[in-house]
Amino acid sequence: MESIPLGRVSAPFIGGMIPPCLITLPSRPCTSGIYFFTVNIFAYGIGAPVIGKLNDWLGVAANPMQMRYALLLCPLACLLAAMMLWMGSRKLGAEPTK
Repeated sequence: MESIPLGRVSAPFIGGMIPPCLITLPSRPCTSGIYFFTVNIFAYGIGAPVIGKLNDWLGVAANPMQMRYALLLCPLACLLAAMMLWMGSRKLGAEPTK
């Protein structure tokens, strides 16, 4: 079974993260920049230490095959984030417009 590179799977979803109905056209580049900056700060600043700490806790130094359980946290976090975005989008559509 051949694995699919993650970039091919995740690239189509990057453009749709900020719904166009939430921001105006002139502020879209700045909003996108702030969004990507924030996501990268959290991903590199929190994600890597959490995976490293989980690797230490699972004893990856003694048994490297345990690393797969630590790396399973990443897709689970993505699923949790997608579920939260979906639940938030349902409430966003229910609000009356002014």
